[in-house]
Parts: sequence; C-alpha cells; structure tokens
Amino acid sequence: MKNVIVPLDFSSTSLKALDYAKYLSKEFSYELLLLHTISSPTISTHAEIAIQAENMKKEEDDSNRQLQEISEQLIEEGYQASYRTEIGFLSDTLHQLEKELEIAYVVMGTTGASGFLGNLIGSNASAVMQRIVSPLMLIPHESGTPNFKNIVFCTQFQTDETDVLKNVFAFAHHFGSHVNLLKINADWVLEIFSDNTEIDRIKNTFPDEKFSIYVHKADSVIKGLDEYLEQHPNQLIVLAVRKKNILERLLDGSTSRRIVHHSKLPMLIYHH
Repeated sequence: MKNVIVPLDFSSTSLKALDYAKYLSKEFSYELLLLHTISSPTISTHAEIAIQAENMKKEEDDSNRQLQEISEQLIEEGYQASYRTEIGFLSDTLHQLEKELEIAYVVMGTTGASGFLGNLIGSNASAVMQRIVSPLMLIPHESGTPNFKNIVFCTQFQTDETDVLKNVFAFAHHFGSHVNLLKINADWVLEIFSDNTEIDRIKNTFPDEKFSIYVHKADSVIKGLDEYLEQHPNQLIVLAVRKKNILERLLDGSTSRRIVHHSKLPMLIYHH
C-alpha cells in the first residue's frame, strides 16, 4: 500500500500538516506514516557519550509515546496508520524511506521565512525538496481547512511539463478541482519559447481537460503571484521542480525556493 508520510515535531504547524495528510489519505485510501527525526549530536569526549546517549534514548522514547497516541487516535477514526522515530536529518531519512517504501506524498508543515524559526523550517523544507523525488506537500501554519477547489499551477511555459500536468489533472479529478495555469512575465525571466507555442502544445496534449490560463506581467515572480492570488483566490499552489546538477544549483537563484518560503497557501511540489 502507498504511504503518506507526515514528519511531526508535535508543534501546531506539523499537526496542521497532519490534517492535510488525513485529507489525502481518506481520498486515496493511503496509509499514514507518522515520522519523527532526532538529530544526532556531535560527540567530542567519552564523558559526553553516555550523557548524550541517555538524552537521545529519552527523546526517542518520548517521541514513540506521542506518535503511538496519535497513531491510535487515527486508527480509531478509521485510518490505517503507523509510526517510526529515526535518528538523522529529515531530508536524509526521507530519501532513505523512498528506497524502502512506496510513497505517494510527503506532507510537512512550514512556517515560511519570517524570523529565525521561519528561516530554519524554510531551509528544512528546501533541503527536503532537493533531496526527495516523491511529491511534496508543504502546509504553512496559516493554512485553513483542507480544500482544493481551485488549484494554480505556476509555470513559465519554457519546458515540457507534460509529466507533471498529468499528475496535476489526475489530482484535480479526485477533488473536483479547477486547474489554473499561471505564467508570470518578469523582465529578468529568460524567454526561449513563445508562450503561445507551449500553450497550444498543452491544449493539444490534453484536449479533454478544462483549465484556465493566466499570463500576468509583474516586476518579479513573487509580486506577480501575490497580485494574481489577490484577484483569483486559490486553495493550492502547484510547482514543478526540475532536478539539477551541482553547477545548475549554484547558478540558479531558485524561484521555486523563494515561492516556498513566501507562500501562505499549501503547496504541492512535483519533480520532473
């Protein structure tokens, strides 16, 4: 059975993500896997080893106790749920779990990029986004009740995103969602192909799909997205993130990462 993995640190933000994971699990009949990770401390002396090992054992026991309570509650509500506590970084742990399990979605909370905590969690979300290939849903703490009535897929119409659009339309069918394709034209965005060429290709590739297309001019992608969302309320932002080599990562300013840190709406990220 496919899993929806929910990283939990037991904060209100991560529990908000659990609400969305439950929404997905119920719709697709997926199993919920609750995950808590404990960072391994730096060990410098023999005296510290015993203390740190004892502290980690206590944290692991506390984690398992809380995860078990949440898991049992989910099972009472009719969900299939399991849990595990792992030692290590979240991004590395999720990458390893991809090798062991069939993962449908990873759903995690994020506070955005305001303040030190926001930067920390935002960085964690960026690390996960770069490390895993499974669809990643990020849930800001401002998110309301799960609802995907209107979906906006942010695109630049410069690459073939057919594989991602197939997933977006399939997702939309499950929830009865309307899909909006949004292109933000900013002065610094490199244009290789004309918008109309890619729009025609999408229409020909998906002749039976109903969707809207918006091309918006703005000073920046972030500003343009804000302006669009003020005029056209949506419940979910979808991004396609291309896996990059090391050089491309160094050269790229990562518009996707800036949107992830900035967004106050739930965001679904596909890799292609």
